[in-house]
Parts: sequence; C-alpha cells; structure tokens
Amino acid sequence: MSTIFILLMAIIIIACILLAIIILAQNPKGGGLSGTFGGASSAS
Repeated sequence: MSTIFILLMAIIIIACILLAIIILAQNPKGGGLSGTFGGASSAS
C-alpha cells in the first residue's frame, strides 16, 4: 500500500471516531435519534 493511501485511511477513521463521539455526547440533550424518528412517525 502507498503512504498516501494509509494516511487517507487514518484521517477517515479518525474523522469517523470523532463524529461518533460528538453524536453520543449530544444524545442526552435531545433524546437521541429514536426520539426524533419516533416523534416524526407519530406526527404522521
């Protein structure tokens, strides 16, 4: 594998982990995704 490919994969993995941490940190405030989709489905 080339060095550029390895660097790109590392950046993508780090970005995914950071996104997961941010989303999990926001769950207690808004009730999570299930509350959002549950409210949308019950409204329709």
